[in-house]
Amino acid sequence: MSASVQVAKARPSASLIVLSPLKKLSSEGYNYRLLLLKRASQNGSFKGHSVFPGGNTDAADSIEQWKKVLPSPLEEEERIIEAKITALRETFEESGILVLPSQSERWEKLSDVNKRDWRTKVISDASNFFNLFEFLSLSPPISSLSHRSNWVTPVTVPRRFDTHFFLTVLPSQSTTTQAQQKRFYMGVALSWHTPPEALRLALERKIELAPPQFYSISELLRYKKWEEAASVIRTVRPIMPVVKKMEGSKLYTILPGDKEYPGEGNGVGTHRNHVQVASGGTFNVLESQRREIGWGDGWDDFKVNDETLKKHSKGKL
Repeated sequence: MSASVQVAKARPSASLIVLSPLKKLSSEGYNYRLLLLKRASQNGSFKGHSVFPGGNTDAADSIEQWKKVLPSPLEEEERIIEAKITALRETFEESGILVLPSQSERWEKLSDVNKRDWRTKVISDASNFFNLFEFLSLSPPISSLSHRSNWVTPVTVPRRFDTHFFLTVLPSQSTTTQAQQKRFYMGVALSWHTPPEALRLALERKIELAPPQFYSISELLRYKKWEEAASVIRTVRPIMPVVKKMEGSKLYTILPGDKEYPGEGNGVGTHRNHVQVASGGTFNVLESQRREIGWGDGWDDFKVNDETLKKHSKGKL
């Protein structure tokens, strides 16, 4: 890259993978679904794509204010706690789902109108999210969010984000998910899918998943129980994709750990970590794969494409 080209600073942001337990197993044996939001085609980043709830960190997410209601001492880096608060706030703003550390009688007793009022207040001024937890006399459920990954937009993209992905599980008795299904708010549609359902919809071009979302859901495919998905503990490192054409005209989002990633083996070896997308400037994902990257516990191998997903649905994978 030329020294004269200025690289845009990546904005801190966060995203939350929300799992909701099912009362009955799905047809493929899953006991949970995950939340996806479809943003309107004219609405902000990832227009028209299905995404996890999330957004940019706000000054109101600063740890200095939240220390007043957080348990002491803090058990994580302050920047990670701030990212978790961002993920919780953005989830409430975009979906209306308020993730709480336990059932809050005060929150449950509020009318739907009052709950919507709180949501509107938070959307208009992020500092009201702190006020909401003060009103409820609760601390945000920081410990219930497990750190899954940290995706950083490539340096060649003008609008860049440094996004931490977290995962949480809603209480089994939660009625919020049913009430919010397929509802629209601020140009956002909500839907719930098991991992194979979401991946199948993406491969069939019925929804668009950007590489980080497709990759993250591919990781969940092996876990049929939310208890297993939520128990994954791993060391998170930054993932900055590199887009590269290989094998003729095939377009790949190459990730650290892949033999084709700069400084990762110069194409020699069997280690792979990538997402293949269709050419044409859209996020039509064709395959995601991770193999032998050596990142330690929690970074298991997987390969998801149309063929492997069909085998999975037949119980052969």
